[in-house]
Order: sequence, then structure tokens, then C-alpha cells
Amino acid sequence: MALTKKRILVLGGGFAGVDCTRKLESYFHSDYDIEITLVSDDNFLLFTPMLPQIVAGTVAPRHIVMPLRALCKKARIYESVVRDIDPVQQHVTLEGTPEKIGVRIHYDYLVIALGSETNFFGLKNVEKHSFTMKTLADAISLRNRLIDMLEQAENEKNPKIKERLLTFVIVGGGFAGVETAGEINDFLHDAVSYYHNTKKEDIHFILVEAASTILQGFNKRLTEYAHNKLEKNG
Repeated sequence: MALTKKRILVLGGGFAGVDCTRKLESYFHSDYDIEITLVSDDNFLLFTPMLPQIVAGTVAPRHIVMPLRALCKKARIYESVVRDIDPVQQHVTLEGTPEKIGVRIHYDYLVIALGSETNFFGLKNVEKHSFTMKTLADAISLRNRLIDMLEQAENEKNPKIKERLLTFVIVGGGFAGVETAGEINDFLHDAVSYYHNTKKEDIHFILVEAASTILQGFNKRLTEYAHNKLEKNG
């Protein structure tokens, strides 16, 4: 029996981090000399592919989250943000707040699964004025913004300003961008029926994609179907 436990630290509570933790738990389920720790900035796993449905209101937020402690039952879990990684001393420092004391966690093996950030390609104005779709808060903020645009446009007398308020640009023609465009389109076209001075025809969508087609790399029939469906729905 080992004198000290081997410590495995997993950073990130997304799909990769949770799946890795669960596999480690399964592999070492009867090995008490292994200590597994998971660090995530939320205490739940978010099913990000359904964020567009949160924007549209077709799915409730509680239906796309799962408590980490229900998924990872052996691991020690910290809900916190990583402040620093020291690979020489082999420890990770977690951010402290007025409500939480900063913690330093030592490890023997480190798994980094912190996910990705949206690439704005150095366009500062785009980064400042656009919405991302990474978190539950992002989806709710976008939904509130869409409703706010409808409210402002409803009583706007200047047609050019009204057109700007009701023009929505989605950047990215992959699955996430296409699905977001479709859900926003359906949501606004349904919501507009409650506004007397705004019609479906007043709402415009622009989907921006660097490649020649949307859903690049997928079956041609699928891309053509999605393209035609988006155009048909406005």
C-alpha cells in the first residue's frame, strides 16, 4: 500500500472535464490510494448545444443542467476559478472572493480541460458589442436583448432606426450559429404578434460565414436544406 495518495486534479467542469473525471472514478473505483479532484466555475454541467433553445424559451434552463455531484460521486469538487498554475511546485491556486477563501491544491497529475474562448480576431468593437453563447447567463442575456429590441422598435417613428433595431447578425455558419439563427428567428416571429406597430417583415437576419457555404464539411444535401430553410423562414 502506498504511503501517500496519488492526487489527480482535473480543471474544467465541461464535457471533457466531467467525462475524464467519471472515467477516472470508474477506473480507480476501488483504489483508495488515488484522490481525484475536479475544479469548475459552476457546480453543474451545462449542455451547451441547447443554449439556443434557452434563448427562444422552448426549453427551461433546469432541463440543460446536471449537478456535478450527481455525476462525479467519488471526486472532491471545488466550485471556483483558477487563478494560477505552478507546474514546478505542482499546485493550482483557486481565486478567492469576499465569500470564498482562496485555496491551493497540490497535484501529482494535472488534467487541463478549461474549454475555449470565442475568437474575435482582434476586432475590439465586435468583442465589446456582441453576445457570445458559452454560458446560461449568455443565453438569458441574449434573450433579454432581443425582447428589448422589440420594445424599442415598437414605438420608433424613424424607419431607418427601426430597421437597425430589428436587424440581427449571427456570426458563424456551423451548427451553433445556424441553430441560434433558427431559434432566434422563430422566437421573434412568434413574439412580434404581440406588437401592434411591428410586423414579421420588419425583422431581418444576417448570417455571416467565412466559408462558401454554411455547415462546412457536412453532407451537401444537409447544407442545402439548412440554407433553404433559413432563407424561407426569413
